[in-house]
Amino acid sequence: MSDITAITLFAGAGGWDLGFAACGAPILAALNHNERSLATHALNFPETEQVKTDITQDDPRRFPHATILQASPECRFQSASHGVTLLGQNQPELPGLWTDRQEDHPAIRSRATMREVARWASAKKAQGHPFQLIYVENVTKVRLWGGYSAWLEEMHALGYQSKTLYLNSMFAPAFPAPCYESRDRWYTVFWLAGNRAPDLEIKPPAHCAQCDRQIAAFQSWKNPRRRHGDYRKQYGYCCPRCLREVVPFYHPASAALNWMLPTPSIGQRLEPLALKTMGKLRRGLERYQTEHLAFLYSYYGTAIYRAVSDPLGTCTTRDRHALITIPHPEATVEECGYRMLTLEEYQRAMGFPPTFRFQCSRTEALRQLGLAVTPAVAAMLVQRGLASLGYQIQQERIA
Repeated sequence: MSDITAITLFAGAGGWDLGFAACGAPILAALNHNERSLATHALNFPETEQVKTDITQDDPRRFPHATILQASPECRFQSASHGVTLLGQNQPELPGLWTDRQEDHPAIRSRATMREVARWASAKKAQGHPFQLIYVENVTKVRLWGGYSAWLEEMHALGYQSKTLYLNSMFAPAFPAPCYESRDRWYTVFWLAGNRAPDLEIKPPAHCAQCDRQIAAFQSWKNPRRRHGDYRKQYGYCCPRCLREVVPFYHPASAALNWMLPTPSIGQRLEPLALKTMGKLRRGLERYQTEHLAFLYSYYGTAIYRAVSDPLGTCTTRDRHALITIPHPEATVEECGYRMLTLEEYQRAMGFPPTFRFQCSRTEALRQLGLAVTPAVAAMLVQRGLASLGYQIQQERIA
């Protein structure tokens, strides 16, 4: 597949690039303004040219032609349509949340990044080498941006057709590695008009209790006139036979955790936890102590509790997840074990391989992971795009 190549804009640590690599598509160049992210990228993708640049000011014509363009535009300061204040995701510090009425210089520059996709597509088309496929990724609230419709129309005017997907990473196939994390994102795939449309009907496998069989579940929107948003909040999955709601198969957080690591008891901590934190942990303990030996405590401004048999909550740019172990059914919160997840556990939860390396602080590595795309979703979409161009990934490579 040496004739298939890609360029990535706003490249981070390399989640998309891991997906491309798993499908045998080399990345010619990875562009970003952030030197630390590019250093991580260079460490893991030494054959790719890492380019530190202001993408909004650079000339696309000076870069090599490629089959595929991938972009994950920055979006913290985008405005909602009609000036409506957006609801949060219980993750107020997560980069990528769309905010309202931001008119300062950073906001203007942030809006410009979304339009870079069209600028690059237009430049390469003018050179006679249009991208055959374009992948764009963002948070699900990107659909509420006031410039969204005009941006999509501009892409179509350049000769592209498209399909928009709202996917949660926990339902992606386990290729190149399983994803143990719940992560809602918006994806739009563009293909050159005249090319065969990729098969982008994502139907994750699930067990239907009513039909007593494994089925290919289809996405079902709670409000058919509002077909954008997050899993469970705005959509679910249903059985195509009986139309009952089902939950697609997913990978539990427990499989991403290192159970060999010690979890020191809360009562023996040298630095006691805050009283508010203790109160929140007691509420979690009340929920899980009779049936579970451990649970996950996450904090996004509000406390969220999950069983370790569920996927981990979204890995953000900050350290938000803790493992709480319960030594016996009658344990007090002081007897329970408590530790924050390690960088390696975050990495595994997102589906990054153990060979993936960081040469930066833990804080910076978490920031890079929190901004990354899960490789499993990237590989799934790239694989389907390549199939539309006549390329098939060897079956034995799919785990």
